[in-house]
Amino acid sequence: QLACPLDLGCHSVILFLNLGDLSAALVGRLIGITKISYAGGKSLEGSSACFLVCTFIALITFHSLSYPEYVAVIGAFVATLTELLPWAIDDNLTIPILSGLAMHLAQMRLNQFAPLP
Repeated sequence: QLACPLDLGCHSVILFLNLGDLSAALVGRLIGITKISYAGGKSLEGSSACFLVCTFIALITFHSLSYPEYVAVIGAFVATLTELLPWAIDDNLTIPILSGLAMHLAQMRLNQFAPLP
């Protein structure tokens, strides 16, 4: 089974990578003032832009699905953390995998308590 089933919006995790990572880089370079010491020189402003863009993407892609918004926010949060932390593995690989996995696990947890129609 995939980390992010197709009905959960796998395209959203690719957009997290493309647009979220891009917005973090652009905003961080243009107006990034507050540097985060453990993140290899990345800025709070860039990470905030990544989170906002990823949340917006997830809410739009989930709009037509019957999933709650918190699954989208969890995916955006994990994508932002993955972009922010200095991993040994390139974030072009880890952002889609980890954010998709987080959304899938959040959806599985939700289905344990309240199955969706």
